Order: sequence, then C-alpha cells, then structure tokens
Amino acid sequence: MVSRWRPTMRVLISGASIAGPTLAYWLVRSGHQVTIVERAPALRPGGNGVDLRAGSLRVVERMGVLPAVREHANDVRGLLFLSRSGRPAARVDLRAIADSMGTDGLEIPRGELARILYDATSDDVEYVFGETIDALAGGDVRFAGGATREFDLVVGADGTHSGVRRLAFGPEEQFVHSLGHCFAVAAAGSTLGTPRWTSLLNWPGRSIAVERPGNREHATVQFGFRYADALAAARLDVDAQKALVERIFGPLAPELTRGALDDPGFYFDALSQVKMPSWSTGRVVLVGDAAHCASPVAGAGAQLAVESAYRLAGELAGDPDGALQRYEAGHRPVVEAAQKGLFLGTVVPRTNAGILARNTLAKLPAIRLLAGLERRLRKPHPPLPDHPFSAAAPAGSPAPGSTSTAASSAN
Repeated sequence: MVSRWRPTMRVLISGASIAGPTLAYWLVRSGHQVTIVERAPALRPGGNGVDLRAGSLRVVERMGVLPAVREHANDVRGLLFLSRSGRPAARVDLRAIADSMGTDGLEIPRGELARILYDATSDDVEYVFGETIDALAGGDVRFAGGATREFDLVVGADGTHSGVRRLAFGPEEQFVHSLGHCFAVAAAGSTLGTPRWTSLLNWPGRSIAVERPGNREHATVQFGFRYADALAAARLDVDAQKALVERIFGPLAPELTRGALDDPGFYFDALSQVKMPSWSTGRVVLVGDAAHCASPVAGAGAQLAVESAYRLAGELAGDPDGALQRYEAGHRPVVEAAQKGLFLGTVVPRTNAGILARNTLAKLPAIRLLAGLERRLRKPHPPLPDHPFSAAAPAGSPAPGSTSTAASSAN
C-alpha cells in the first residue's frame, strides 16, 4: 500500500463537471498527479444556467478563467411572471437590484462552465471519459472497464447520485432527501420567451420557466412540478421520464413540451438535498453536490462546488494531516446556510391563490419586495482563505505543468 500522504499524491477524481476540474486545477498547482474519470463519453454541452457569486467568482478569477466565464455568461436581466394568457403579470429586474446593492454575480450554462474548466486543466490532468469506478477499497480502485489502479486519495465529485458516495459511505437513500418536486431541462426554440428575461408560467404545483439570454440563439426551458415519489421518478429511464413530462405538461403547453422532449440533451431529476454526517472516510472524500447538494432551487450548487474544491485543495496544500476534517469544518457552515435558502413556494406555488399572491407581491417596488432577500445577501459570508497556491494565474493560462498525462485509458 502507498503511504497515506506524501509530497506528490496520486489523486483520482470521479466527475468532470464543475467541482472535479476546479479541484484538479488547484491540486496540480501543489504538484499532485490527478486523474479524472467521467461516466459520460464527452463533456455535456448546454444545460441550465448556474450562478457564480462571492467566493466562487474570486476562485475562478484566481484561476485565470474569469474573462472566459464573463464572455460566455448569459445576458439575462431578471424574471417575468406571466399570466395564463402568456402576458406579463409582473417583473423583477434582478440585475438592477444587484447593481443597487453592489453585489457581483454571473450566470453561465453549466456545460459552458464545465468546458472552460476542462480547457484550463486538460494539458495537466489525465481525463478518462466513458469510465466509472466499479469497486473501491481505500485507495485501491477497480474501474468498470476492468483496469485496477492505486491512488493516495479518491474524490467523489460525481453529483447528487454519486457512485463514489455509494461505494464508500452506503446507499443513496441514507443521504439524498427528496423535496417532493421533479424538474426537467431542455433546449427550446429560438422564438420562445422574451429576450434577456426568464419567463415563468405557473399552474398549481407546476411551472414552466423559459430563459432566453440576449446573447444566445436558443432558449432553455425548465419544467418543475410537485411529485410525491420524486426520487423514484429520477430513477426511471429517459423515455419514461419524457412520458411523465408529456403527461403533466403536454395538455398545458403542447408545442413547447413537444419541442423540449425532442432535445437530445433533455435532463430530468428530482429536487433533493444531500445531507451527510461526514464528507470523508479513510482515503475517500466528497466535494460539491455529492457531499452537500442544496438543490437547484437554492441557486448555489455551482458556487458551493467551486468553493468546496478550492477549500479542499488548500487544506491538502498545507498540513495534510487533518486536512479533510479542516476542509469540512470550514465549508459546512456555508453549506448549511445555503440548504436553508429555498424558495420553492415562490417558484412552484401550490394553489391558484398562491400564484396570484406571488404575482401581486412581485409588482411591489423592488426595494420593498426584496428587503428580506437583501438582508440575506448582506449576511457575513465566511471569506475564503488565501492559500499559498492561490495567487492569480495569468488570464487564460492553464495550470502549471505536472507529470500527469493527457486523456488516456485508465489502465
């Protein structure tokens, strides 16, 4: 067996979306050799918009990729609440509110952010697509393709339904808690929605959001609905998931629903949270949604993924003994605050009265409407530590070179 910690560690990361490549970038800066395995055969394009704010923006700036993130960010001003006839009932200009509060933030399609992070790491990290971890015993790993390898540290950055978490900590049912809703995301037609706005249309317990950034040819549609057995629905095959969306939304918005179901990038899942008593065991540690999904409605998944990866890498760059515990102690308070910040009743009201009340409230002057939100945003946010490796990289530069290889098979 290899020693637990050594100056140059061999680190395996499962998941090539946001947390995994961010962690890999900083680990390489500390001189470690990193391999990332990803179940998908290639990076997934598009996807729903994810937010970067506060600490996560500072991290991507230090990585030298903030210019690329800004270039590909969605040009969206705020929310339009629509009546059943499709006419605007109220609007909230979130960009104007953020400007008035002096806060900074960006929204970018998940796939675009993943590509930017991949480009920043691919020269120095071994990427293996179309592969998963089949068995795990400490740092000894067997891959689904049959190869076996040994690592000093294994990181699960593979999302809410993490395979690493299942192998190292136990069944998903112990940690994934349903919020009683499902959602689906797909590309929509170029003529749908209002340019630079996210249009939200509701029925009791159901919602359709059409986001049409001013700088993109096509809109993105997101369906949300209350569903008692949401986690079971998330385990259905994609055809059954599409049939469920068609049954619920087809009679309400037939053309939009049909178009979304034709998108090969259609994505479906349950709204859920991941809560765990510990994020590490032995040589295995979790980051991002695998450890602490706050749910897409919280709007904090990408932020937490970036920040958790940075914190973990920073602790490993210092004194490795106790690094996993220090990482969790520093990041858990931020996660717990985010998991409390849900607005499901605003996005998917249960009743017609709730929809009317929400739309009426949205007509109030923004300073009154969002007074409570402003107080929440101005709550002290634990600052990210300035780890020794975190001096800003030149804009667009890759991570410093390491001895790891480019994409290859895991053998």
